[in-house]
Amino acid sequence: MFRLFIDMDGVVADLDGYLYERYGDVIHSEEWKIEFWSKGDHIEMFYELGVTPHKNYLLDFTNYYSDRIKHVSFLTALPHTHTCSRGIMLSKMAWACKYFKNIPIMFGPKSQDKYLHCRGRNDILIDDNLGNIRDWEEEGGDAYWCKNVYDLRRVLDRIEEEIL
Repeated sequence: MFRLFIDMDGVVADLDGYLYERYGDVIHSEEWKIEFWSKGDHIEMFYELGVTPHKNYLLDFTNYYSDRIKHVSFLTALPHTHTCSRGIMLSKMAWACKYFKNIPIMFGPKSQDKYLHCRGRNDILIDDNLGNIRDWEEEGGDAYWCKNVYDLRRVLDRIEEEIL
């Protein structure tokens, strides 16, 4: 039996689209992230994020393989600063309830802590952060890189082909 952990930002929630729409670019440098989150005025932005166009495919996938996947959850992270962590947490939870009512949400708590949830070879992670992919695999789990919200179906098909 497998456990499936799915990152939210960049995999099912379109953070890049939100940033591009508001700032004209998607910036991923660490310095930019720290400055962005330190402002604290983005507390409710996660609720406004778009959802992957493969939402129904993901739900069908998890239902179809429910005999092999005993646990499905979102595994997401809180921002770099603590100034808005509680608000971001609530916003992410509300977003998940809006689009995926039956998928629980877990927090890393930080992105670099996600590997702590891996118990070995029956744990699968889908994430857009290559560092998280590497750390998860070092713990013995299977990890799949998802480039963005438009790439999710390809990743699910690959999991089906290679594991399930």
